Amino acid sequence: MPTAPELERGSPGTRGDILVVVPCGRRKIWDREPETGPVCARDAYVGAAFHWNRLYAETFASAWVILSAKYGFLRPDDQIVGPYNVTFGTRETEAIDSQTLRQQVAYQGLHRYGAVVALGGKRYREHIHDAFAGDGARILAPFAGLAIGKYLQAVRRSIESRESMLDSPSPSTHAADVGSGIAESHGAEAPSR
Repeated sequence: MPTAPELERGSPGTRGDILVVVPCGRRKIWDREPETGPVCARDAYVGAAFHWNRLYAETFASAWVILSAKYGFLRPDDQIVGPYNVTFGTRETEAIDSQTLRQQVAYQGLHRYGAVVALGGKRYREHIHDAFAGDGARILAPFAGLAIGKYLQAVRRSIESRESMLDSPSPSTHAADVGSGIAESHGAEAPSR
């Protein structure tokens, strides 16, 4: 597991205080170019959803990570050695477990951010929420509850308008209960599992 550089926590509401977590994608560079060797995590995933989520993260956050069902939290420059097919949706692929994700949050210093933006579908948001549970970070899901087409449109509009959608009124909820619009929960309020 890669080590993280020392992270500085910014003032609440500042760009430096926001960590964006981007879900990995099913489509990878090796699907298009099988002869490709190891690549940086930011270049491994080639699907449309990853593309737009990455642009969102690069636009609105001072730091971002990728949540891989195989490796856990990856920095954009971390190396992925080759293709894999692991998902949180099936037991037979042996996805990374919640305890390991929580350990990575601490080890990589990701808990130092006051706000964590959870992008992606419900399953990924649940794993993000569980990983940061008890750390006191605000967990925000600005596009929760949208079908994939509407989700990608909303992310694209957000990037183009330079509006993060993080300032919208939001109900306090848990990631597992995320509905439409922006959802927010505090890691300290995480349900026990």
